[in-house]
Amino acid sequence: MMALILMAVPCFSQNQGIETTSVITGDTSIAVPKVNRAELASDEGIKCTRNELVEKEFVTVGKSKYGEILRITFQDLERGGREIIFQKKLMENDEVQFFMPMDLIKEAKTAVLIVMKGEGMFFKKIDITD
Repeated sequence: MMALILMAVPCFSQNQGIETTSVITGDTSIAVPKVNRAELASDEGIKCTRNELVEKEFVTVGKSKYGEILRITFQDLERGGREIIFQKKLMENDEVQFFMPMDLIKEAKTAVLIVMKGEGMFFKKIDITD
């Protein structure tokens, strides 16, 4: 019994240090991780340039089989006022990819994205550094 355990230990430890981000069965393409991607339904502080913010992809997936409302509101903290910039009813497993419009952030220095998804409310404070 002890010999079997000692023989199994090297087999389990030989793949340490190799990180795999995803396994796709039946697909021969290589999965490339999205570096500039963020979950919409989470609180977060973002500090970046305007160009980095425009290229940043915000993603969320519907969780409820009965549907849920996704609403994204933008507020420039220096100029005031809020504007609903995106609204959609999400069904279960519906994925939404959102990119920040440049016309909203072209003069902003500090802003907030207010994300309402289902019963939750999330805030993304954005500091633009250029």
